[in-house]
Amino acid sequence: MLIIILVLLSIIFFTFIYIASNFLTEKYKRLEDDIIKDNFAIILLGSGLVKIDGKVLLNNRAYSRVLEACRIYFLAKQCGIHYKIIASGGDIHNYGISEAEAYSEIMLSLGVDSQDIILEKKSLNTFGNAKFTKEITKELAFDKYLLVTSSLHMKRAERIFTNMGIKIIPAISDTPSKDPIVVTHETLGIVRSYFYNYS
Repeated sequence: MLIIILVLLSIIFFTFIYIASNFLTEKYKRLEDDIIKDNFAIILLGSGLVKIDGKVLLNNRAYSRVLEACRIYFLAKQCGIHYKIIASGGDIHNYGISEAEAYSEIMLSLGVDSQDIILEKKSLNTFGNAKFTKEITKELAFDKYLLVTSSLHMKRAERIFTNMGIKIIPAISDTPSKDPIVVTHETLGIVRSYFYNYS
């Protein structure tokens, strides 16, 4: 009987993961080259840092986000369009360096102009990303922002940024996955987003 219950629970769990992952990612695809327009900018969302042997490094999801932001930046440059990148993410783990600063170092090493990088170093979660980025965008005059984050995170990020009044265009940085931990986290995050104060 116990085995049957465990099997049924497993089926329910993996069915939930499958349905939830499709719900989170089905409307998003890689940014098409022809979306590059004048007077846009890029918002790059943090995805955490890790410390290995005393060194603070980007995790895999973070690398994909940084690389996608750089791809869009250089694509715009080839079209004669000048983009700014707002890197958003604080020092969540108290490593002594914010996500925004760590991502900036990688972008600089890849050739992004330092004057084109704007750092948002206060946020500790997606709501904070939107809240503190909004303060920055008030001083800017861009029409829309290309929001760069991972596919599973995009639905929640898009909802929060839109409710904050920031006009965004989704720009996913990876192919959809079905990581059960991430899927569960993002699904619960969307539920929480309905209770935020966006004023």
